[in-house]
This record gives sequence, C-alpha cells and structure tokens, in this order.
Amino acid sequence: MHLWFLIVSLFLPRIAFVLFWLGGGHWPFPHPWDFLCWVFIPRAMVLFEVYRWQGFGVWFFIHLFAALLTYGAGGKKLSGN
Repeated sequence: MHLWFLIVSLFLPRIAFVLFWLGGGHWPFPHPWDFLCWVFIPRAMVLFEVYRWQGFGVWFFIHLFAALLTYGAGGKKLSGN
C-alpha cells in the first residue's frame, strides 16, 4: 500500500481510490458493489483496504478515527447567530 494513498484517503477518500485505480490498482469489491461502496461509504471502503493490506496497525486506527469523526459529525447542524 502506498503512503500517498494512506494520506490522501484521510481527506479525500473517493479521489484517492480513483487515483489508485488509474495507477493500476484494483477495486477491493466485485462489480457492482465497488461503485456503490465508492459512492455511499468510501471511508468504510478505505478501512477495509487498509485492514486487508496492513491489518490492525497504526494507519487502520488513524483511518478509523477519521471515519468516526466524519460519520459522527455528518448529521450535526451548525447553528449560525
């Protein structure tokens, strides 16, 4: 697994997968699930890919933390004064 993928996927997981695929990589899921996962749950897809390549390592927990922040704060509304 490339270091650039691990860093870019923290902030832009969909774009990281597209760049990875254009560079000769593969999608982790069979068709048509790969596209649906890419659209709806890209962070979970990144977590699966990091786990598949590195197991429960530091990068897995960094991505898990980013996913929890993203999914946890996604439903909150900012109150403007």
